[in-house]
Amino acid sequence: MRLRELVEGTELTVRGSDDIEVTTIANDSKKAVVGSLFIAIKGIAEDGHDFLPQAVARGATALVVEDEARVPMGFAGPVMVVPNARGALNWLSGRFFGDPGKRLFCVGVTGTDGKTSVTHMVEAVLAAGGMPTAVIGTVDHHFGEHRWPGDTTPAPLVMQERLAQFRDLGARAVALEATSQGLSQSRVSGVPFDVAVFTNLTRDHLDYHRSLDAYFEAKQRLFTEALAGSPKANRFAIINIDTPYGARISVPSNTTKWTYGRLGSGADLEVEVIAMSLSQSVFRLRAWEKEAELRLPLLGAFNGENALAAIAVGVAAGGDFHACVEALRHFEGVPGRVQRVVHPGAKTVFIDYAHSPDAFEKVLGTARAAMHRERDGGRLVTVFGCGGDRDRGKRPLMLEAALRLSDCVIITADNPRSEDPNAIVEEMLTGASSATDRARVMVELDRTKAIHLALDSTGDADVVMLLGKGHEGYQLMGDERLSHSDYAVAAAKLGAD
Repeated sequence: MRLRELVEGTELTVRGSDDIEVTTIANDSKKAVVGSLFIAIKGIAEDGHDFLPQAVARGATALVVEDEARVPMGFAGPVMVVPNARGALNWLSGRFFGDPGKRLFCVGVTGTDGKTSVTHMVEAVLAAGGMPTAVIGTVDHHFGEHRWPGDTTPAPLVMQERLAQFRDLGARAVALEATSQGLSQSRVSGVPFDVAVFTNLTRDHLDYHRSLDAYFEAKQRLFTEALAGSPKANRFAIINIDTPYGARISVPSNTTKWTYGRLGSGADLEVEVIAMSLSQSVFRLRAWEKEAELRLPLLGAFNGENALAAIAVGVAAGGDFHACVEALRHFEGVPGRVQRVVHPGAKTVFIDYAHSPDAFEKVLGTARAAMHRERDGGRLVTVFGCGGDRDRGKRPLMLEAALRLSDCVIITADNPRSEDPNAIVEEMLTGASSATDRARVMVELDRTKAIHLALDSTGDADVVMLLGKGHEGYQLMGDERLSHSDYAVAAAKLGAD
């Protein structure tokens, strides 16, 4: 693509000739090649301006910078000086790949919990309505049988390339997870959203954001920055008002706002739990003076609210309420999200990605309530750890929640990264407020052995919850990425094929 074509219609001013061929766009000097347009981003840890000489040496023929004085002496190619290089990266990435989002119905989902489940439910609802849908999220990026490794809220270049691949494969819609980090770094500002969804907000990622207010403000940017900047004619904001932060979300003008929540919340879409067991959930859904019953082969009342969010997206896309509900009747869940381990025996084991105090409350509270109805006398055994180099303040809170809702807790490792796993455990143990609580805690840092310990110490009336890693197939220890899957370890121990 000629540089002239790339910047046409933008506010970018080219100093030098715009009659050159741009073969790639890069913001990593190691990826610069002959014909590259290199964009110098001022990041948290590194400043792309420091790597301008390396980018030029590797063949970059055009530059985008915030500080013109940093352009290497003797560079004769075109230069664009901008106040915000991240914004330029978004615009140029989209243009380079043909603005693929303009031909897709784009749905962004943000929140502490529920993003993965909602995006997969949206996929089911829209696909059933004749709109083949792709997903970008934590588990993976996929469209039909085409799959790429998971990278939640990828950088703009990867995002736009993936959207272009989806478009070329025949997708008509995309549902993507918008994380707080991705939003704070404006990674999705170049996506022309039709719908933005807010699921909830509880304590998480404070190692990055430092405060709940800053964390919320990052989530808010999906609406005030990304959705507000979308050129789509009909835009929708779908917000869970069962969380106090839902009332604080600012919605752009000329945007249709729909709320969802539990029965009695006063939301536009409401859900009531009719029945709950370890093997299925039954909900009554009400919206727009219509009503339907939905059975899901999933554990968790929160899945009713996730379903409402997906149904609202389906209606925003032009679907019928009852048809959207019908599409979810065949939904079987998401890998690593309250997923039951399938095996030939009678033992009940779930794996889940829960890694915050609130997520523990929801998952373990639901399991405990179902057990009370079905298995009076059965024990709930929870296995989990806390990630290294992450919010240290939530470690005792997670153990406190686990002890309050479980009969026995086994502490183990969960991506300790650069931290000493024993030091992480010591911080977690401050959440055991009494000797009685401490007596219900066992420590086994080898995660495979911890899972085996839980399975060997429980009977068929008990329930084992393996929390924290969910779908992940690895363990991050120091600089090593070791192979590990909670599901695979449990299934093998239980004799599954």
